[in-house]
This record gives sequence, C-alpha cells and structure tokens, in this order.
Amino acid sequence: MTQKEFYGPYYERMRNAQHKVLAFSHKLRKYYEALPGSPRIVSVHSRIKEADSMLEKLRLRGLPETREAALFTLTDAVGVRIVCIREENVYKIADAAREYPEFLVIEEEDYIREPKESGYRSYHMLIQMRDELLAREEKPITVELQIRTVAIDEEATKAHDTDYKVKPRDMDSPLWKGWEPYEGTK
Repeated sequence: MTQKEFYGPYYERMRNAQHKVLAFSHKLRKYYEALPGSPRIVSVHSRIKEADSMLEKLRLRGLPETREAALFTLTDAVGVRIVCIREENVYKIADAAREYPEFLVIEEEDYIREPKESGYRSYHMLIQMRDELLAREEKPITVELQIRTVAIDEEATKAHDTDYKVKPRDMDSPLWKGWEPYEGTK
C-alpha cells in the first residue's frame, strides 16, 4: 500500500506541512550562512512514514490500524531532522522554530540534556501549522522536528543500525526508508 493510499485525504496536508518545515530549515540555513559565527546546518532530511512501517507501529502499540490513529494518536507520521555542528546550535534552531510565525509548537522534549533510558539523544518538537489552525481544521497535521548534532546523529545511526542489524550507510535499511535529503531551492 502506498503512502497516498494509506493516508488518503490527509496525504496532501501532510506533504504541505512537511514542505513548510523544510522551507523553514532552508531559510534558516541561508540566514545562518550569511552570519559569521552562527550555527551551521549540516543536513536536513524529511519523510512521511511509509504505510507498512506505520501499520507495524500501530500494531505494536495495540492501536487501531487506521490513518486517523496514525496521524492523531501517534505524532511521527511526518518527520523532519535538522543536523547541526554544536550542541548550542540545537537550542538556537529550537528558539528559531518557536519564534517562526507559521508554526505552533505544541510539545518539546529535550533528550539531549535528559537522554532517554536507552541513551537516545535528540531535541524533539511537535509542530502544527498556524494556517491549518486558522482554517479551523478539526485535526491539524503534526510534524515531528528532530534537531541534533552531527555527533549525536552518528551515535543514533549506529544504535539504530545495530538494533535493526543492518550495515551502516545501507540506504535500503529501515533507518533510511522514506527519508529524503533536502537540498532546498536553488
């Protein structure tokens, strides 16, 4: 089943929300490139979770295997990951996301200062688009924004690869499935 078939009428809204967060990252990257000594964004990746992966997650959590449960009970159907150089840069990017007029940040988790029990580290923000809220969409789409350093990203990649028993940098691995590099507009 394709993403479009699984997410149905929500798919275009998901793509729109994904693109808005990518546009934010592109603007931020350009802004930082123009300022000496400012945070440098190394990479940006995004994805809409594949249908089979989302169905498996719903099964594992004992949730209904529906698009509504995927989008409005879970929060990671749409994901964007920004990777930067230093830890203090993570917090500058999070501040910028909080202040961005198109976003409403509904939740934040700082797994850098307070790692998960597993050792996982990253800064997570759940973001909804203000235009959807202003249009009074009954259920706005949420985007999970992950912000981390290169070192933390490498650490997470190794841990994920080990957990899934795939070779690092194997682009067919579950780690990379559905994630696309974002180069921005030229």
